[in-house]
Amino acid sequence: MYTELSLDALPEVPDYRSTTDAGGRTERILTGLGRVNLFVGRNNSGKSRLLRAIYKAETLHFATAELPRGHIRAIVEPVRRALEAGFDRARTVGSYGQVSRDFLDPVTPDDLLDRSKISNQLTELRDRLTTLTHDPRKFSSHGGKPGMAGYVDQNEIAAIHNSVWPLAANALELLKAINISPAEPRFYIPVLRGLRPLSGSTDPYAARTQGDYGLPAPDQHRTIFTGLGLYAALDTLVRGSPEQRAGKSEYEAFLSAQFFLC
Repeated sequence: MYTELSLDALPEVPDYRSTTDAGGRTERILTGLGRVNLFVGRNNSGKSRLLRAIYKAETLHFATAELPRGHIRAIVEPVRRALEAGFDRARTVGSYGQVSRDFLDPVTPDDLLDRSKISNQLTELRDRLTTLTHDPRKFSSHGGKPGMAGYVDQNEIAAIHNSVWPLAANALELLKAINISPAEPRFYIPVLRGLRPLSGSTDPYAARTQGDYGLPAPDQHRTIFTGLGLYAALDTLVRGSPEQRAGKSEYEAFLSAQFFLC
């Protein structure tokens, strides 16, 4: 469940004003989100446009209750600081193997996680932290700092490694508890403001909503939900195979929990 969403990641609402958090910072971030959220405002103030922007967004920059803002970055930060300090102290060492001063920078997530990148980032982050725990004598290549004519002091490499590897091992242990769930499906439920003719087997409300607002076609992650198919889906379960009939109670429980909060 999302607890924060960045408005900067929603191209459909570039003109939305910034919000100010309790610390006085100005940010375009929706905070304090829960399972049910109410948006209150005058007509044409942009409430529905915001919801459609969230529905249409290719990716979301988010935080959750399990992964609050900056949580992963806070785990990695002690390792990054130790790595930077180690290379800053060294007079001769510019790199050993793939390891350099900014080795972790490309794979350290921002405070709000990018839904389209976070799974790959976490995989590579774990790989790079594991590399930092390896004995540096196993790396065949070393890079010296400018002006050292290629000379690298092995004692300095050992000092960097010894200051970093315990922190990297601890970060790896903390990251084991982090599980990024698959992208949650999105349902857009339009308000039906007028009578529209019903004909055929398609859902005219969904088609009209998609056309009126330029919404992307429904796929495995997005659904325009009008409610017209609820009875038909339930009727299919009741009249279907034994396995389908057994799913009737699960379907009713799903509707109660997700839509009616019973």
